[in-house]
Amino acid sequence: RYIQIKRTTEKARNNDPAMTLDLFCKEYCESRIEDAAKFLEENDMPHAYLRLAEVLKKDHKSEKHKDMKRKALHIVITSLGTSVNPEIPNELVKIPSKLYEQIINGLAANGKWRQMYFTVKEHRHFYGDLSLPNFAKSMSLAKVIRHSSFQDSEQLLVDVVDCMLNGGAVLDKGMPCCRPLNKGPV
Repeated sequence: RYIQIKRTTEKARNNDPAMTLDLFCKEYCESRIEDAAKFLEENDMPHAYLRLAEVLKKDHKSEKHKDMKRKALHIVITSLGTSVNPEIPNELVKIPSKLYEQIINGLAANGKWRQMYFTVKEHRHFYGDLSLPNFAKSMSLAKVIRHSSFQDSEQLLVDVVDCMLNGGAVLDKGMPCCRPLNKGPV
């Protein structure tokens, strides 16, 4: 099988350079996504994320690869979204920031605020507190504050809101910015 794929790749390389990219992507990226799916079935998240990060770090500039990246991002977002305390290996943190922000936005779009927070926190742990300066500029703090998952965890809510404010979020129009905590004289 390997020899057959190698011959096909060599034949394509001689005829059409674009075809070579598609074949390489098929060999390299599809196999890593398949490996990641197997690791996810075994509940081995770190190894699954490593395989997906390998796909996300590559840039073959082919339509096939764009599809592979979308698929890998979807798998990462879905998997992280089901984890209460997601484990994010450094290799996943090292993918291009634009793609990492797509993961964050995907988690936010699904209301996975806790997972979004841990994903941002891991990136900032690796790159510093000033990384991802505008990740939350289009996110609604009102949705976060009203989200039912924070009912029993006020400190986590404070941490998530603080993280989002440090990521460019602003209070929604019409939302009270603060209310007095003590009723005594100011």
